Amino acid sequence: MLNLFVSSIAPDTPLSDESNKSEPQPEPIKPENNNQNSNRKVAGAAGIMMVAILASRLLGLVRNAVISHHLGQKGLSDVYYGAFQIPDLLFYLIAGGALSSAFIPVFTEHITNGEEDRAWHVFSTVLTVMFVVVSIFIVLGEIFTPQLVRMVNFGFDQSQVDQCVPLTRIVLPAQLCFFLGGVLMGSQQSRQKFLIPALGPIIYNVGIILGGVVLYPWLGLPGFCWGALLGAVVGNFGLQWWAVSKSGMNFKPNFGARHPDVVRVWKLM
Repeated sequence: MLNLFVSSIAPDTPLSDESNKSEPQPEPIKPENNNQNSNRKVAGAAGIMMVAILASRLLGLVRNAVISHHLGQKGLSDVYYGAFQIPDLLFYLIAGGALSSAFIPVFTEHITNGEEDRAWHVFSTVLTVMFVVVSIFIVLGEIFTPQLVRMVNFGFDQSQVDQCVPLTRIVLPAQLCFFLGGVLMGSQQSRQKFLIPALGPIIYNVGIILGGVVLYPWLGLPGFCWGALLGAVVGNFGLQWWAVSKSGMNFKPNFGARHPDVVRVWKLM
């Protein structure tokens, strides 16, 4: 009876999975492989940032040595550093350092979800709005430079103010490169690309050093400022724009500052 029962179910119900063994089965993705890849990316990014910070610090020492060699510790050096007071104040007033930190999570969220169009819409809008806002402040700063220099550089006599005004007007436009460059760097970091953003501060320091070594003998004190502006244009904006363009940037000028995704960026600032 038992044999008869087994034979009756054999044609329709296999007693083992031998018949399935000939079919290739997809291998499950091992979680540890994803973790290893993630760890490698984190370690690589950390390594790049450490090397970049070290290089920037070393170049900063060289920069300061060149400035001290040509300008000394007083007098001209005070005028040179005074020229950066208004640009630095503008950067802090518009929360330039917070812009990139606020932009990255919103942009990354859309990239991760495969919403490329929304991501580039946020990118385009933030870049457009910041270009207009920062440009307005720069124009106002260029117009009222004498009054602002006298206001922020306490203790400057009229001679120092007169020397500082043209220098401030040279370096003030560099702030536009820093603001826009922050957004460009943020878009790269969202895609786990850290090398080109890390080069920005390095090139900026190199620009100041070249300004002291190459331009100072011809132009005097303004040579340092032209070097700073050149470093900002090349390192913080030009190189970053090129890198983002190579990664498929879809930039379209947009003034929709009230778009919900863009408002999120403003709120995070």
